[in-house]
Order: sequence, then structure tokens, then C-alpha cells
Amino acid sequence: MWQLMLQRRGVLHVPGVKNFIKNLCSMGGAQIAIRLSRVLTTVLLARILTPLDFGLAAIVVTVYELVSLCTRNGISAKVVQANADEADAVAHTALTLTWIVCGSLLAFQTVIAVLIGYVRGDAQIALAIGLMGLIYLATPLSSMQAAFMQRDGRLGRIAITSAVQVITDNILSAGLALLGFGMWAIILPKLLVAPIWVIGLRTGHAWRPRSDWSLTGWREIAQFSRSVLGVEFLTTLQSNIDYLIVGTVLGVEALGVYYFAFNAGLGITLGLLNSFATAVYAYLCEVRSDQRALKWRYHTSALIVGIAIVPLVLLQTSLAPIYVPIVFGAKWEPAIPVLMLICLSALPRPFAVVGTQFLRAVGRPDLELRWQGALTCLLVVGMLVGSNFGIVGVAAAVLSVQGVVLSAYALIAPRLVLKAQTATLPREERLDFSLVTNLSELQALEPEWKALWAQAHEPYLSQSYAWCLTGWLTTAQLRQRKLCVVVGRHNERVVLIWPMALRRRGPIWEAIGLGSESTEYNALLVSTEIDERAAVAHALRFVRHNVGCDIATVPFARHDAAGFAALASGRWGRRTHQLPAPFVRFSTEGWDAYWKSRSANLRAGLARRRRRLAERGRIVSRWIEDDAEFAKLVDWSLAHKTAWMKRHNLENDFLQTAEYRRFLLAMRSQRQAGIGLVMFALFVDDTPVAVKIGCLDGTRYEGFITTYDEAWSAFSPGQIILADCLAYCCAQGLIYDFRIGEESYKKPWATDFTPASRISLATGPRGAVMLAAMCGADVVDRLICLLRQSIPKAWKRRFQRVADYASFARVTTARRA
Repeated sequence: MWQLMLQRRGVLHVPGVKNFIKNLCSMGGAQIAIRLSRVLTTVLLARILTPLDFGLAAIVVTVYELVSLCTRNGISAKVVQANADEADAVAHTALTLTWIVCGSLLAFQTVIAVLIGYVRGDAQIALAIGLMGLIYLATPLSSMQAAFMQRDGRLGRIAITSAVQVITDNILSAGLALLGFGMWAIILPKLLVAPIWVIGLRTGHAWRPRSDWSLTGWREIAQFSRSVLGVEFLTTLQSNIDYLIVGTVLGVEALGVYYFAFNAGLGITLGLLNSFATAVYAYLCEVRSDQRALKWRYHTSALIVGIAIVPLVLLQTSLAPIYVPIVFGAKWEPAIPVLMLICLSALPRPFAVVGTQFLRAVGRPDLELRWQGALTCLLVVGMLVGSNFGIVGVAAAVLSVQGVVLSAYALIAPRLVLKAQTATLPREERLDFSLVTNLSELQALEPEWKALWAQAHEPYLSQSYAWCLTGWLTTAQLRQRKLCVVVGRHNERVVLIWPMALRRRGPIWEAIGLGSESTEYNALLVSTEIDERAAVAHALRFVRHNVGCDIATVPFARHDAAGFAALASGRWGRRTHQLPAPFVRFSTEGWDAYWKSRSANLRAGLARRRRRLAERGRIVSRWIEDDAEFAKLVDWSLAHKTAWMKRHNLENDFLQTAEYRRFLLAMRSQRQAGIGLVMFALFVDDTPVAVKIGCLDGTRYEGFITTYDEAWSAFSPGQIILADCLAYCCAQGLIYDFRIGEESYKKPWATDFTPASRISLATGPRGAVMLAAMCGADVVDRLICLLRQSIPKAWKRRFQRVADYASFARVTTARRA
């Protein structure tokens, strides 16, 4: 189910997402393995060691855990966050600081060991605490390599090393306990397995420090580390303050029930979230300098982590009355209500964890520290009030406070940072906007539009003057639209053009893209000499106040397009329809390298069908240069495409229109210097078998209509003409763009996938109400689609038989009547 949800959102096709999910699985799998080994070891130790052994070990481990809290200080996290050209320098400074911190902790714990040994009069416990301090030396020996592996997205090595270390620790503990080592069965393995962590990480990355020490930029790292350390302290306090309150107010027996419920309810979830946090942080830091990509990754990681954790929490909560008596015994049945409330308190935690990693990725752990401070204070007050109603009251207080505060934190804190980082144009770069509303003004804009298109970075043909003018003359004007082109100038020079047409949609006005009014890319054109995101944001504000529309709909905008972050935000609301936009970017190694990278089945099947087709006649693939032949094949393509869609019960609102045909023929006449609307056709002898209509813009070829004769379908002519067209693009150094859609035939050929979204923005209250109604209808449609997909095929066949029988009965009855 979760894969289906991600596929429908186009998430799995985005570069980096699959590696992120792989890292999550690696960290999660390691955490589960660690938990299982720890449970087995705990059961064995409980049968062998005495309460005194456990007590002494508890003192040693508790001291170590409290002091080692200072190692979770975020120093190595700055290395993950650093830019590529700064990473080495930051790593050397971070390593120096880590040695200082860990050396100080070793000395501090040695002092504590002496004091505890002196107070208790027990040299053995002092020795154990002092030896545990040696583990701190493993941190500077391996932390920088771990940070660089996080930068590279290779968390699998870290996960395996962690799992091997802890499992080995547990095995050694069990073995030493059987040999009668007492409390040392718990202490010694932690020292013995430290080299596993060091060796596993140091051999995982080639980075090595210089011989000299460096403190360059230490203040920035220390400031970041200070906030992270404060957060870790407050988080640890939150994890233990409830035990103190319950034990003091309600007694030891109530504390035992509460402790059991908390650990049985949140143990696995918190372990998974802590391991996921490492993967999320590395995933966000990869694009921390790109706000648009960072925002998208933040939402994507929240979605993926939520899909992984929320069902687990709900399942554990719903099954608690069943598994608690079976697994832990009937004596723990009174803890079930508390366990269920504690489980439910974990629902906002996945999103809060992602929000925390987002704030750290952008260098704002100070904001997280403030939220954690407020959460700690509210938790203490809430638990004190809830303690008047027993442990159920305390659990209910935890659920209420964390549910409200963590939800607000996940929703508000990242948005505050994003809003603060939203780019604005300096005063000297502010744009002067104007509207073009008639044909003469549009024609007067031609030279400036063409100059801007030529200067833009890899512009699309749908952004060109010829495309938009043809769209107005052949489509929008005939459909009684209103012309509306937003023009932004800087120092009297055009730097932004947003071509639109206004149409009436019931009681509201909607601004749509100016063009063929089919599935095409966003026509918004921005100069590369200005801040594109800020310019688009200003243009959007101008549209809200001056165009006179209730909704502004942007045709499919690629997520890597200029200003997408500004378009994806809306004051009154927005509605998005996201689909993957696959494409082929050829390497410098040429066609042979690309062809060999495709699957063997694809290559063999295509070669076989091409041989069979050649047996029917001479195969010719060529560009159509003659205008009369082009017009004839346009009619051929539209007729066959329409017939194919009818056979497959598909609908299309533009292919069968006269305006679309006029648009294609008119755009053909605008073709010049290899740029414009083109047609590629496959013939057997002189018979057309397949036709591909697309655009050439100097950078790419966009194939947006491919049609073949159904009589030749056994030879896969669509695949053959696609392969020939790809070979041409490779030879010419062009990108092949499959355009918008998740059709299955694209995946075997594509090398990259970038999402594209059709965005509708409300520019006022009326548009917001309309969009809310449309979004509600979208949700209903998705639910119906999911329901249809979940119905077994056998049931579908039965329903179809019933429907056929009912139809036959109606026809028979009508004939008899």
C-alpha cells in the first residue's frame, strides 16, 4: 500500500528517493536486529546474574550514559551539512573539537569513578566506571568517516557496523555471564566491541586527517553544537522526568506499571525513529543550499517516515489488548490502557523528528531548542495535573501535550524557517509589471520575447513567442478567452513573461496557460540574470492583485523549473496534480553505451520485431519535411489516436477538437532553423505505420503524440519509431523528453525522472472555496481508485457477470414488451 501511495505521488521516480528509502531500510533493519538480540540477551542475563550484579552494572552504565550525553553534540553533523568545498576544512576543525570534548569527558568520568569508589569504598566499581570512559576515544577515531559516509548517502555501512557491534556485545555478554564474570559480563563487552565501530567506519571512507590541529571556524561549530547539546539534554530529561513524577507522587508500584507500559509501547518506535533520523538528516543536507529542493525533500521524507511509522503505531495500539497478556503475562493487563495512550502519543513523533532534522540541516537547532524547552515545561505541568488521576491520567497528559506541541512544532517551525529564507529581490532589482491584453500589444512584444527566450536557460518551445501567439490565434481567441500576458521589466528590459488566457468557469474566472490548452509545460519565462524564485513570487503577487482572476492555473511545471517553489505556495490555497516527467539524457559515450544499458529483454524483443517487420517490406524512418504530407499525417495520427482511445475507453478533451488540429498545422508553419513542431514517421514501403509528433527547441526533443496503425501492433511500431527517434537525439546531442505521464512504456527507456505538477492557485476567497471543493472531489476519486484496485480480480469477474446478466435481462424484457 505504501509503495502505491508513493508511486501515485510520483515520489519513487525522483532521483535520490530510492537511495533514501534504502538507507531507511538499512537503519531500520539494523535497529530491529539490535532489539531482538538485546531481548534474548536480557532474558539470559536475568536467569544467570544476581540482583547485586545488575545493580552494580546499572550504576556503571548510568554514569556512562549521563556523561556520554555530551558526545551527542552535533559536531560531526556540521561536516554532513558543510558545502563540498568546505567539508575538508570543517572536518579538521570538527575532529579537533571532538578530541577536546572526548578527552575532557574521559578525564571527567575518571574523576567521577574515583569519587564513587571512595564514597562506596569499592575499588571494583571505580575501575569499571574508569574503564568505560575509554570508549570515548572511539568517537574521534571514527566520527568524521561516519559523517562523510552520511554525506555520500552510504548509510548501509553505518547500519551494518552498528548492528554487528551491538549484537557482538550481546553475544559476549551472554558468554561471559555463563562463565561467571558477574557485572563484568555487561561492562567488558562494551570495551571489547569498540574497535568494531572504529574499524568498520574508518575502512568505509578514505578521508584521513592532517597531522596538524585546526580550529578554523570553531565558533560556528560550537554555536551549533551548543543548541544540539541543549536539545539532547532536554530530550533526555523528558524521557525520565515522568518516571520521577510517577514514582514520587504515585509510588513504586505505579512506577513499575508505567515503566513497563512506556518501554513496551514506545521502545521499538523510538528506536526506529532515532535510526531514521540519521538517514533523514543526510538526505536533507544534500540539498540544503537549494530551498526548493530542500522543501520538497522535507515533505517527501515526512511522508515516507510517516508511512513507515504511523501504521506500526496504530497496529501496536489496536493489538495491545491481545498481545500483552500473551507475551508478557496476565499480570500486566492493568497496564494496557496506559500502554495504548503512550503508543498513541507517538503518532506526531515521525513528523517532529523530520522537522528536527530539517532545522539542523538549515543550521537552526536554536529554534528546536526553544520548542523543546516549551515542551518540557508543559510536560511537567501536564503530568503533575494528570497524576491526580493516577497513571492513566499521567499517560493521558503525555498524549495531550505531545500531540498538541509536537504537531504544532512539525507544522510551524519548518515553515517559519522557509518563510524567513524566502528570497526577495533587492530594492534595486525590483520589477515593473504590466499587462498585455490585446493582439497588437502582443505582436509589439515579439522582439523582446524572442530575445528573452534566446537568453533563458534551456527554454521549452511552449515558452516561445511563436507557441503562445499560435495558441491565442488558433485556440484561446476562438474560445472567447481574454488575453492576459504579464510582463516584468528591470531597467526597461524584459526579464519575465507569464502568458495566460482568462476563461469563465462557472461563477469564477480562471487564468490558464496560453498555448494549445493541452498537456504542456509551464510557459512562464524568466531571465537567468535575476533571482528567478523571487521574481516569480513577485509576479504571482501582481497576478493576485491586478489580473482579475479567482484561480491561476499553471500548466505542468517541472520541479526543477525556475520559480517552482514560489508557484507551489499559495496564500488562499492551492491544488496540485503531480505526475512524473521522464526523460533521457545521453552520456558522452554515445548510443552504443546507452543501448547496452537497457534491459536485455527490451533489446532482444525490439530486434526480433524489427526483423519480422522487415519481412513485410522496406522499413524507412524519416522526418516529414513536406507541409502537405505533414497535414495528411496529422489527420492520420489524430484519427488513429482517437480510435485507439475509444477502444480502450479513454477520454481526451483536446485531441478531437478542431482547434487542436489548427494549432498543430499553424505551429508547423512557424518552424525555422531546426526549432519548432516536427514529425517523425515510420513507413513500410510507402505505408505509414507509426507517426511521432513533437517539438525541437535546440536543447531537447519533446515527443507528445505517438500513434501507430493497430493493424501493425504485433510488430510494436511505436517502440521501433521511439528507438529510431532516440538514436537521432543521441547523435544530435539532444535530450529526449517523454513529457508528462506515467505510461509503462516510458520506464524501460528513461534515464531520469523529474516530477511535474499542474498547479492551481487561489488568488482570493472565491477561488479558495472553489479549490477546496475540487480538492475534496480529488480525495473521493483517489479513494474510489484505491477501492477498485483493492478488489480481487475474482470478485470483479463476478460483478461483471452479474452486470452482464442484468443487462441481458433488461434487453430481453424490452424485446418481449
